Amino acid sequence: MGRFNRATLAVLFLSLIALCGCQDLVPHDTRSLLIPRDTLNKHCF
Repeated sequence: MGRFNRATLAVLFLSLIALCGCQDLVPHDTRSLLIPRDTLNKHCF
């Protein structure tokens, strides 16, 4: 049973690291996703 507990802890630890690493990929300005404006044109030119 000790091997199972170590494997579970290792998977949980690696999952936590992955979730913390993906934190910057989440869009912070969700309002701009729901109300599109022509801000894309400002960035393209």
